[in-house]
Amino acid sequence: MEKWEDKIVAEVRQVREGYAEQFDFDVQAICRDLRKRQEEGGRRVVQLGAKKRAPRSAASD
Repeated sequence: MEKWEDKIVAEVRQVREGYAEQFDFDVQAICRDLRKRQEEGGRRVVQLGAKKRAPRSAASD
């Protein structure tokens, strides 16, 4: 029985693998590159604050 494969997912994984390989799979190097690309992109980046948690009630303890 042949295993079904989504061609779009396979392509995304192949591109992701190639991108990571450029940086020897170093996550910190990948993040530096992504930040650099973000800065060079000229788009406005929105920083969202931390979400406020609702106070816990005594019943939920």
